Amino acid sequence: MNALALVMERDESSLVDSVLDCMLKEKPDMYERYSEDGPKRTREDVAYHLQHLVAALIAEDSEMFSDYYAWLLGVLLPRGIVMEDIDINFTCMHQVLTERYGDDAQQALQYLEQRNLTDTRAN
Repeated sequence: MNALALVMERDESSLVDSVLDCMLKEKPDMYERYSEDGPKRTREDVAYHLQHLVAALIAEDSEMFSDYYAWLLGVLLPRGIVMEDIDINFTCMHQVLTERYGDDAQQALQYLEQRNLTDTRAN
C-alpha cells in the first residue's frame, strides 16, 4: 500500500485542521457569504477531498482524483460556492502537504496539480 496514503489517512483530522487554518488566513471572511453551516460543511468538504486524494494514491490513479475534482465542480458551483474558495481550498491542501511531508508528498502534489487539467470553468 502507498506509504504516503497511509500517513495521510492517519493524519486526516490534523490535515483538515491545517488546511482550514490556511484557508482562513488566505480569506478571513470566507464564511460570511455562506450559511451558518459553512464552517461545518467546509470541514466535511476538506475531509472528502483528502479522502479522495488518498483513494487515488492507493489506486495509483491520478485520473481518479481528476474525475473527482470535475464532479466536485459540478456539485459545488451550482450551489453558489465560488471558484475562488475552491481554489483556495486546493491551494492550501497543496501547501499543507508540502510543509508536512516535503518530498514524500510528490505523488499527491502531482495529483493535485493535474486536477487543473480537468478544470471546467472555461467550458
